[in-house]
Amino acid sequence: MGSLWLLAGMFCGCGGHPDWPAPEAVDAAWVEAALEWRMRANVRNCPDVAEAVDALTLGWIAASEQVVIRIEQEAWPVLEGRSEWVKPLVQILALQVLQERPVDARDAMRSLRRQVMLTHPLYPEDRRALRWGTEQMRTK
Repeated sequence: MGSLWLLAGMFCGCGGHPDWPAPEAVDAAWVEAALEWRMRANVRNCPDVAEAVDALTLGWIAASEQVVIRIEQEAWPVLEGRSEWVKPLVQILALQVLQERPVDARDAMRSLRRQVMLTHPLYPEDRRALRWGTEQMRTK
């Protein structure tokens, strides 16, 4: 019976999230693992897990001196009118910093597109905005 729950978790996208830490035990290693899970997980079927992971990771990022994320609107035109896409972008950029990769806007845009598609229901205007944002990043 346990294997059925494991399979269900894999198909719904919720399986594989890092073990829950105590609030005071959230550290860079846990945040990195949680963000890696968040970037690949299809969390539409488990929004409560995703929201908890988001709260812990974003709280740690906000309090961290190690990870400083600044998003300027003119550098990310895809965010215009899409405030709900700021949170995944912050997480994507923080993951790049935690993995000690150079912050790459084009890579972040590809990740944002994937993250939005996995997380949010997409309407035609969302698809157009993502396509337009991707084109804007290519021309930079």
